[in-house]
Amino acid sequence: MKRLPTDATALKVLLEEFFPGGPWSSSQAEPGADYVFSLGNLLSYAPLEPRQRAAVYEVLADMPGLRLVGPATDSTGRAGTAVEVDTRNSRIRLVIDPKKGGLLETTTHYLGGRHDGKLAQRETILSAGPMRSIPAYREMGTGTRPTRPAGPSTPDAP
Repeated sequence: MKRLPTDATALKVLLEEFFPGGPWSSSQAEPGADYVFSLGNLLSYAPLEPRQRAAVYEVLADMPGLRLVGPATDSTGRAGTAVEVDTRNSRIRLVIDPKKGGLLETTTHYLGGRHDGKLAQRETILSAGPMRSIPAYREMGTGTRPTRPAGPSTPDAP
């Protein structure tokens, strides 16, 4: 993370290496969801210096097709500012905390088809920060399956 550029232009060049055909390429490709999610992940989880964070926001703001929606709330009721971008099959919305600069929530809705407008994915960030220690490893049950809730049983399909 220390080598991540602090300049938006340099960051775009770096992103282009990872996502050829993205929104800044000379191809006619639509802005990819991977770009948006990568920028969101950087804003949510990466230990960025303030200048790096500013560069990520500049890249996001310069993304072709990005729209400022305005005031919005996340699924927990926290106030933020929403931006959206449409890809070929989805509409991605980021809700950003304007006071702290953190990402509150990312949602993806289907565009087109029989699921048009329906929620496909939601990620609400309740907290993010460095870990002070690594949690102890806990072995999950081996060979166990979740039990079914009690109630009338239905026969399995053939």
